[in-house]
Amino acid sequence: MILIPPVLICLGIKWGLLPVLSFGDTELAQSATIARFLAKKYDLVGETDLEASRADELVDVLKDLGGEFRKVRKEEDPEKKQEIIKDFVEAHVNPLLRKLSALKEENGGEWLVGKKVRIIHF
Repeated sequence: MILIPPVLICLGIKWGLLPVLSFGDTELAQSATIARFLAKKYDLVGETDLEASRADELVDVLKDLGGEFRKVRKEEDPEKKQEIIKDFVEAHVNPLLRKLSALKEENGGEWLVGKKVRIIHF
């Protein structure tokens, strides 16, 4: 069961979670939902369905990386934490950066997806 802090409920914050985006009469919660909404609203998704899907793919790759990082955050012992960080960087961060760099070069050297800024660039 998820406990929602009473102060967020009293403030009328949707789902009792932050961040929240108020847009006209609508309120959106959840950072990924807000990011996707703004990306669509301001043409940051992609020129084609395939380009949009490639951007989504990279967003999910970074989300997966964040999931792996939870292991680092959970460790309380400072010495063990340093070792976990080192392993995390070697096993996950460095390979991902190499792949992203190669992808950027394959795409012309400026952007990861398409020919202008996309949601993944945030």
